[in-house]
Amino acid sequence: MYLLIDIGNSRDKAALADKGKIIPFPQLSAEAAHALPIQAVYYCSVAGPERAIQLRQKLALEHIPWRQVHSEHQAFGVTSSYQ
Repeated sequence: MYLLIDIGNSRDKAALADKGKIIPFPQLSAEAAHALPIQAVYYCSVAGPERAIQLRQKLALEHIPWRQVHSEHQAFGVTSSYQ
């Protein structure tokens, strides 16, 4: 099971990836995260790197790998406005 996090400027959104399914995970807390067999965290962020560090500490998930995912500037005919 993997925890997927979109770290935004105003709020964070999360989901779980398990056995090919994506499951919403609205309760992003250390207690909720520790109740699950999370193997790794994959995240994207438009906020600065310090937000990922803060969230990692808040969730107390330093013992599992965190991997940042970067989007393509342009893919499938869509262009991102983020720099």
